[in-house]
Amino acid sequence: MTRPPAVVFLHGFLGSSDDWRDTIAHLSDGCCCIAIDLPGHGRTPCNLDTFDDACEHIIKTVASLNRTDVVLVGYSMGGRLALNSVFRSPQSFRMLVLESASPGLPSIEEREARRHHDERIAHELETRPFDEFLDNWYSQPVFASLTPKQRQHMKSRRLQNDPMALARVLRACSVGRQPSLWDRLPELAVPMRVVAGEKDNKYVDIAGQIGTTGSDVQVAISPGCGHNTHFESAEYFARLLTDWM
Repeated sequence: MTRPPAVVFLHGFLGSSDDWRDTIAHLSDGCCCIAIDLPGHGRTPCNLDTFDDACEHIIKTVASLNRTDVVLVGYSMGGRLALNSVFRSPQSFRMLVLESASPGLPSIEEREARRHHDERIAHELETRPFDEFLDNWYSQPVFASLTPKQRQHMKSRRLQNDPMALARVLRACSVGRQPSLWDRLPELAVPMRVVAGEKDNKYVDIAGQIGTTGSDVQVAISPGCGHNTHFESAEYFARLLTDWM
């Protein structure tokens, strides 16, 4: 009997490994699931200064598992880090799953504008009461599909993080500081699966574009969901993973 793969989960900005609890609960008991806290989140200290540092943290963590059958699942910022990590060390992974994630910004001008935007957010994290920051963050249109109860649940989890560490992470891992990988997607050496929420028009478009870049790319649109599909519909997300694996 073939053993199930090891599934490594990467959360998004402001999150933690706990974000994957419901998804993991819907996967089969035999599945080896590892959700990690990215640097500056949860129980992992902020020991990074660059986007490359974060990717190296992921690659080293996966290498410590001593497995060659790892399915890497990344949401939002975690998805951007996952994609870059697979390009750096393709032999370490069997499959890549991106949820609401982008291969980067194509132009220098877009990346520069995003760096300035994220610097303003980092400054807010350092100077504004954290609970107010979170209220403002989750009032963004991209999270409009969350119910008030879901939004409050999300906020209570995020309050466990350190805003100063988050500011440092944002400066290092801004999409404005990562290379654009759009042109390299056809070179990806592992199968790629892409998920976006039906109500998240921006990432539905991005997922569709990614879907045209390779012969072993599949795209799924999560019905009724916004940006955070694994939180809004954990059972559906787990079913997708099971089918793909």
